[in-house]
Order: sequence, then structure tokens, then C-alpha cells
Amino acid sequence: SSLYRHDAKFLIRDRYNKTLIVTVDGGKAVLPDYFHPLTLDWLKNALQTYRESVQFDGLFLDDNEPSTKSDGSTKGCSESNKFDNPVYTLKNVPTLQKKTVCPSARHYGDVPHYDVHNIWGWKSAAVTRTALLSNMLDTRSLLLSRSTYLGSGVHTGHFIKENAATWEDMAHSIVGMLNYNLYGIPLVGANICGHKSGLHADDQETEEELCVRWHQLATFYPLAKRFPSLDKKFSNESTTRIENAIKMRYKMLPTLYTLFYSAHTRGLPVVSPIFFDYLEEETALSVQTQFMLGPGIMVAPVLKPGVSQHEVYFPKDLWYDYLSPNNIIDGNIEHGYSNQSVSIDEQTYYVRGGNIIISHHTTYTNTDDTNEKGDYVLDVYLSSTGRAFGELYTDNGVSPDTISHDLFLYVKFNASQEHLSSEVTLRFPGHDNKNKIQEINIRGLTNHAGSVKVNNSSEDWTDFTFQDGVLCVKSLDLPIVKAFMISFT
Repeated sequence: SSLYRHDAKFLIRDRYNKTLIVTVDGGKAVLPDYFHPLTLDWLKNALQTYRESVQFDGLFLDDNEPSTKSDGSTKGCSESNKFDNPVYTLKNVPTLQKKTVCPSARHYGDVPHYDVHNIWGWKSAAVTRTALLSNMLDTRSLLLSRSTYLGSGVHTGHFIKENAATWEDMAHSIVGMLNYNLYGIPLVGANICGHKSGLHADDQETEEELCVRWHQLATFYPLAKRFPSLDKKFSNESTTRIENAIKMRYKMLPTLYTLFYSAHTRGLPVVSPIFFDYLEEETALSVQTQFMLGPGIMVAPVLKPGVSQHEVYFPKDLWYDYLSPNNIIDGNIEHGYSNQSVSIDEQTYYVRGGNIIISHHTTYTNTDDTNEKGDYVLDVYLSSTGRAFGELYTDNGVSPDTISHDLFLYVKFNASQEHLSSEVTLRFPGHDNKNKIQEINIRGLTNHAGSVKVNNSSEDWTDFTFQDGVLCVKSLDLPIVKAFMISFT
């Protein structure tokens, strides 16, 4: 390639200081030394050249453990070198160079690969992120990495790739997703429907149900990614269920977006295990098939075929069934596992009392439409003490460094048995007269609401209903950039 010379200094060298050559899927290859200071300039130029042909928005760092098809190199490794044949070896592989580069390979400063193998993926992501920023100054870029290390979350997300199309691997994806969030890598998800086939080819009905359930689970993945694409034609019913799951994810984007803001500014996970919020509950330590999305939503996915009921663990709190207004579980009384009815048409999740969930009134599939027409719905779930809190972060979805440059909108919401109000703490130019709050739904009111007033108006608001304990106020058309007050008695 004209982008580098075969003897370039920034390439990984062998123990004789010659360019290390390995075998990959496409044939023979050389590997950049991400620890070398010259590598960054080379990568900037390479990305710039490629972007002149393909206007990419992000990169996918695959096999960056590094992983190869050869053991060590095309010439193998030394049988006597102390790095290639250390005193202490791993039990799960015959040699350290199995399907990777020789441990004796050299990096910048004559550092052996033996010393940096575990952080090579982290370094490749850090350098690539810097190179991306230099090529995409006015817009954001996405970076995903298969290999990560502590601190990788600053630079990249992670994809759980080699999961099979099995119910077991769908359940295991929850554990992996939670682990990476606790590692400080919040942007993570598994391949929806599995990366590798794990089902019999003639088991169409089971495969469809698995894929439907996986899409429903992935509604709440921080990173929802399906690869490879589905190569089978599903029934109309299954296709509709998958479409509905995807629409639900787009509807929930305001909540997800705000959680990533919280992860960036406060270091909090986007998803977390149940025990993260209930350290005093010993049973919660063993719950691996449920998780929290932020502080308010508990997801309890169906992870087995043909299920009409499944057990859900409810911590000591007040829980509202998102789909069934009449299903309210007081975890302080009904603490522990409880059988809950489930439908193949919907995911099962619950909202903890005390939270306000912000979603889109109408779903859009691109940033421009969402910013221009993405009005909001507020779902208020009062706690046992009659209070609830929520927050919304939003920006233009494109510009980099919006937080450091104060180019964003942040709104706090507070609710009680009598009021719902907002407080706009920061607004960015150009956001006026666009997104509005169209509807609010309040659950947990102890008294019947027969009157609603908006912004202290002398006249009652007429477009509201109070049914099954839910106060629904519609047609509000309240600009999100302006503080409001809604009272109900």
C-alpha cells in the first residue's frame, strides 16, 4: 500500500528488529505499533485518504487483541526466547502466541509484546479515537472495539461478538453487558439474534421466538446492534413484533441519551445489576437475569421459549408494571420472587416509584427529524411518599464536545401528589420553539384528580382523563425550553 512502507518504523517488529508478518483472513499482513509516536500521523493520513472515498461516521476495531490466523508470525516464534516460552503459562492455550503475535515481538522503546499484550486493544482504541477526532472536527464519530481494558470506555464502546443464537447466550449477554458497565465501558451490547448459528435449520418456530425475544431485550441494551443481518424470512407476526421492539427503543431514546450524559459526567453505569441499587438485599446478589436501566427501569426479560409466566424478583420498593396500569407491586410487602404474566408481543419491565421517564411522543429514525419534531411524553411514577424526579439531557446530536462547550439542554422534573414542574438549567442556541411536551401520565395518585391547571392559568385544562388510577393530560404543547407548572386536584 502507498500508505506505508514495508519497513516503516511504526510497525511491530520481531525479535531481530525485522517487520513482523502475520496471517489474517485476507492473507499476510503487518500490524501497526500503537505505542509508537509515528503511528498516529500514519493513521490520520490513512483515515483521511479512506474518507475521501467513503464518508464513514465511525470505525469497528475487530481482532485487535491482536488476533491472527498464524501462531506468532508466518515464521513462528523462538523456542528458546524467555518471552515466547515463559516459566508460567496459561492452561487454556498451549502457547502464548496461539493465534496472536509472538510475545517476543518488539514495540516502541524495545518493549516486548509480552508486556503490553493485555493493553494493546486499549491503546489501539485510544490512538484511533485521536485520529478520528482530527478527521471529523465538526461531527461526532462512533468507535467500537472488540478488545478492551480498564479505561477503554473513555475512547470506545465494546461489542460482545461471538455469541451464539441460543437462549443461553441471550441470557449470558446480560451478564456481559452489566460487567462492562461496571468496568466503566457503558456503550456495550451483544449481537442481536446471535453472531453464530446455534439452532437447527428446521427449527424455524423456535428461532423466530428467540429473535423476537432478543430484540425485545435489546430495546434496553446500551448498544443495540444486529450482525450479521437476518437471512431468513420470518412470519408477519414475528416481523411485526421485532418492528415494535425497535420502535420502542427509538421511543426510549431520550432516557437512554440522558443516561449516557450521566455516565459521562458522573461515572454512573447506563445499566446495572439489581444489587447495585439494593446492597442490603442478599438475594439481589444472585439475580443475573434482570437489570436496571438507569435508576428507574427494571428489565425482566423472557429468556426461555414458550413462556406465558415467569418469575420476577422485586426488591423492597414500589414497582409499576409499564404495560399494565393496574399491576402495582409493593416490594416492601411482596418482597422477593413473584410470578408475572408475559406475552410474546411485549417485553416485561417495571418502573421504580419515584422516577419520571421521558420518552418520545412520536418515534423518528434519524437525528434531524428527532431534533425538529421529537416531542415528549412524561410518565410519572410516584413513590410511596408521593414524590418523583426525572431529568432530560439533549443536544443537536451531531456536534462534538457539546458538554464542555455548554451546547446542550438540561431539564429537571419534580412531581408530587399535587404538582408536576420543570426547571431548565441550561439551554443552547437554536433550540427554541422546536421540541415540546405533549402528554403527561401520572401514576400513584392517592386521590381522584378532577381538575388540572397549567402554568397557574385561571382556567381548567380540559383535555385530560383519570382512569385506572392514571391521570393523563394531553395536547399540552409545552416548549421543553421553558419551565412549567402543572397542578391537579
